[in-house]
Amino acid sequence: MSSDSTRRDENDNEDVPWDDIVYYEEQQDQTIHLEGSDYVAIFIAALQTIFLPCIIVMVAIVALSIFLTFIF
Repeated sequence: MSSDSTRRDENDNEDVPWDDIVYYEEQQDQTIHLEGSDYVAIFIAALQTIFLPCIIVMVAIVALSIFLTFIF
């Protein structure tokens, strides 16, 4: 590492207003209340990922069972 980059890093560090930066501990015991539209959005997102093939398989099995019931 060259001395120029070391000096540049030290100068960049000096420009940061460290007095204005404060650490606040977050509260972990907050509960999140979901609305109906949130549940719909979660359901649609789940359909677009892994649950879509599961639902397609379930619909196909139900349709096949109804079809086979009428044949036999």
